[in-house]
Amino acid sequence: MEEHVAALERVLERLQHQECFAKLKERLANPHVLAHPDFSHQFCVTTDASDYAVGGYLYQLDDHAQERIIAYGDRKLSLAELKYPTREKELLAVMYAMRTGKVYLIDKTFLINTDHRTLESILQQKTCSQRLASWLNELGMYQPIFKWIEGDSNTVADFLSRNPAWKQDSASISLIELLKQSISVNEAAGATTHLYAMYRQKAPAPSIRVRCAKLYTTDELLEPVMRYYCEPDDVKRREISILASVRLDRFELRDSLLYYRSHASQEWRLSVCVPDDVELRNTILFEEYDTAIRGHPSVHKTLRFVQAKYYWPGLAKTVRQYCTSCEMCMRTKSSRQTSSDLLHPLDTSEERWKHIMMDFVVRLPVMKLHKFDSAMMIVDQLTKRAHFIATKTTATAQDTAKPFRDHYQRLHGLSVSIVCDRDSKIYV
Repeated sequence: MEEHVAALERVLERLQHQECFAKLKERLANPHVLAHPDFSHQFCVTTDASDYAVGGYLYQLDDHAQERIIAYGDRKLSLAELKYPTREKELLAVMYAMRTGKVYLIDKTFLINTDHRTLESILQQKTCSQRLASWLNELGMYQPIFKWIEGDSNTVADFLSRNPAWKQDSASISLIELLKQSISVNEAAGATTHLYAMYRQKAPAPSIRVRCAKLYTTDELLEPVMRYYCEPDDVKRREISILASVRLDRFELRDSLLYYRSHASQEWRLSVCVPDDVELRNTILFEEYDTAIRGHPSVHKTLRFVQAKYYWPGLAKTVRQYCTSCEMCMRTKSSRQTSSDLLHPLDTSEERWKHIMMDFVVRLPVMKLHKFDSAMMIVDQLTKRAHFIATKTTATAQDTAKPFRDHYQRLHGLSVSIVCDRDSKIYV
């Protein structure tokens, strides 16, 4: 009997799967699931809103007054929408349902069922907030008829707006879990993500504050500052020499840590002084830029995050180099700069002196007679013949026009095109 146990288990499993498939087929074929729209009947929308989501469904009534549901819809409220009052949440549910079923509702009269009675008179409201005014302006594209229904009869929309999946707050994810996700993503990459840093976070580093306190004694800038605050003798204090750009009154010593006091946003802030250690500074930049919490922000945002906690000379330059050298951002972020056009060669001239090129050679030896120190060079694009006309470095566009007319235009006439840089001697 034991020899046939495995075969019997496979047979029973197959029968169970067939039974499940039959039930699924029956439910999908049931006309009460979803129906095709019938444009000869009126469309109806039923909506509802909860504290964290909105939902609704589009349906039509058949000849037997039975609901033929065409589409369902629900979504989670954003952080800003969570603060809306109840009336605006209910109207937001209506707007969401109309936007979802716009192709069916845009050009015909339809019914909106809601369990919020004040929405029946929303179209007759004379004064409203800016948000309601925007929604009412959008409602003007439709032809809705609001109808109040009792809350007990609004079971389907009530369930959609209270979907348990939307109740889970994404903000409840712990900081540790986000850090684990960030580390696992960078570990899976298997390569350095910053060309400038050449450093990859492999394990949780020791406390940054502890590492700073240990490295103060070997730092060229901060070690004299530490001695300044730790040395009680005023005579030895005066012998301490540090960079002239550093103000000692900006530093404070607290719990073996040096803090730098700076003025930002009309208030003073204290930032931990970070020694000149590449690995330590890259660890700080990694936490403020690469983690899932930060999400690779811009250079200005990263600089603001780092300056709120830490200080070292040349901080802005280090942050800029770190952010602009991120390989992941180079691969995924699109450039916001306007792309320049490709370089094109000049068209070939078919006649002499019809297309010319102009430039100036300046700071030449001064000619004593006329005190000229520059030369205006005019070159024919076809024959490469040239005219060299004496001029001055201080010449303006008006001063350049006369020798151009006397030495070039008198001999060759007007040219079709002139290629030159935007020199002030040519452009007024």
